[in-house]
Amino acid sequence: PTCHPPRYYKRGSELALGTGAFVAGLEFSGDCQAEVVGKPSKTFFDLAVARYGGVPAGEVLMVGDDVRDDVIGAQQAGLQGGLVRTGKYREGDENKFDVRPDFVFNSLLEMAQYVV
Repeated sequence: PTCHPPRYYKRGSELALGTGAFVAGLEFSGDCQAEVVGKPSKTFFDLAVARYGGVPAGEVLMVGDDVRDDVIGAQQAGLQGGLVRTGKYREGDENKFDVRPDFVFNSLLEMAQYVV
């Protein structure tokens, strides 16, 4: 199994190539498919929700700076997805896909104030 193969990550003020490209190359070379156990795997989100002891997935908010892996991955698993405009977020990320985040926050502080 491989953990969360991101396309890119933030390094300093720039974006850098993530492990996803290397996983794809190994899959191609090995003529096999990697088993993803991290985001955006539904299993990852199901395990996280299970730790809350019976709280329905629809009442759990996943917040992240990656609209595809954090937000849409969570929504596909039945959670609410919130995008935070920090980290590797780039202007307009919330509009890149047909699926839109349930919430968009300008900061983690704004998210915390909303939740509390």
